[in-house]
Amino acid sequence: MARLIQKRERKSLILIKTEGTKSAEKIYFNNFNSRNSRIKFATGNSTDVSGMLDDLINYMEMNDISVRYDDKIFLVIDTDLDDKRICDIKKVQKKCISYGIKIITSAPTFEIWYLMHFRNNNLNFKSSSDVKKEIKNLIPKYKETKNIYEMICDKTDIAIKNAKLIEKRYKDIAKDMYSFAPHSYVYLIIEEIKKNNN
Repeated sequence: MARLIQKRERKSLILIKTEGTKSAEKIYFNNFNSRNSRIKFATGNSTDVSGMLDDLINYMEMNDISVRYDDKIFLVIDTDLDDKRICDIKKVQKKCISYGIKIITSAPTFEIWYLMHFRNNNLNFKSSSDVKKEIKNLIPKYKETKNIYEMICDKTDIAIKNAKLIEKRYKDIAKDMYSFAPHSYVYLIIEEIKKNNN
C-alpha cells in the first residue's frame, strides 16, 4: 500500500544557496520576495562546491523543504573560470539531481548577469574583477554589497534574452555547459519567479 505524503500547510517556495551571507546574489534575489514568490536562502559559510551543497541539503532537511512539495531549489555558483572548480561542480551533479537541486552557474562570476542587462557581446572577461570594473563603467555607484536592482530591473527581459542568445551561440562549440564563458543561468531562477507571479 502506498504511503500518503502529508502536504504542508504553506505555499511552495524558492530556496537558493549562494556563497557567503552578504553575497551580490542574495542582495539581488531578495528583491523578488513577494506573496507569490517566497524566497529563502540556505545558511552555511562554505564556499567550496561540495560544502555549499552539504549546507543546502542540511538546510532542506532541517526546514522540510523538498521538490515533492513543489519547492524549487537552486545552488548558485560562480565557475571563476577555474578548471578545478568546474570539475567540482560536475562531481556534485548526480547528488543535486537526486535532491531535485538545479545548479545555476555563471562564468566568470554572478555579476556577468548584471552586464547581460546591457548587452550580449564583448563579455569575454578573464576574471571576476574585470567584470566588476566594467559594471562600474556602466553603473558608477556600483559596489558588490550595493543593491542595484532598481537600476537594472527594467532591463530584466533583455538580460534573459541575452543570456539565452549567448547560451545558444556557445552550445555547439562548448565542451559542456559549465566550461564556456561568458554565461549565466540566473535567468532560470527569474523565469521560475515569473511563473509564480502569473
